[in-house]
Amino acid sequence: MTKNILVALPLTDELQTCLRAAVPSFAYRFTTLETATLEEILWADAILGNVPVELIRQNDHLEWFQSNFAGPDPYLAPGVLPPDCAVTNATGAYGLAISEWMLGMWLALIKDLLLYRDRQTARRWDPITRPVRSIAGARVLCVGMGDIGSSFARRAHALGAEVVGVRRHAADCPPYCLRVVGTDKLDEELPTADLIALSLPGTPET
Repeated sequence: MTKNILVALPLTDELQTCLRAAVPSFAYRFTTLETATLEEILWADAILGNVPVELIRQNDHLEWFQSNFAGPDPYLAPGVLPPDCAVTNATGAYGLAISEWMLGMWLALIKDLLLYRDRQTARRWDPITRPVRSIAGARVLCVGMGDIGSSFARRAHALGAEVVGVRRHAADCPPYCLRVVGTDKLDEELPTADLIALSLPGTPET
């Protein structure tokens, strides 16, 4: 049976060709979050990638929605998707990219890279005299040990930091952590942390 697949992802021509070849009997259209139209969304039996919530809620026959968010919260509100629509997300897709960004921002802060950048732009060469800190030996508290939190914890450990993980419940300790504690122990861990990395889902508890 032919299905109509709307892809709202920034795919190259090569990737579009690969996708079409995967199930050649299906019909495909390619768009983006910014350019998706109501006509395209109403045409679709499945949508891969995020489209405007106010438009997707008008499709009453959608069978599958693949969000390119790890947490597709706006699309889970009552009345946005048909009751029988399967919803999948992008959990596991962002651990590398976001953890490297977190690491870059941490280095920028503790090494005063942003201040040096601003002084260089202003052609100021006088020294910055305040001491900088190091990742090596720092105590990192990773609150949330999913894909992003665990990826960051591994990278912090590899650079010499001491890492403590926090999960909803205490769990087995991976080799890149000193320990993994439950959220009931969070207040005990906070005073010794040099860095607190929050990688948490958008839930009432968090």
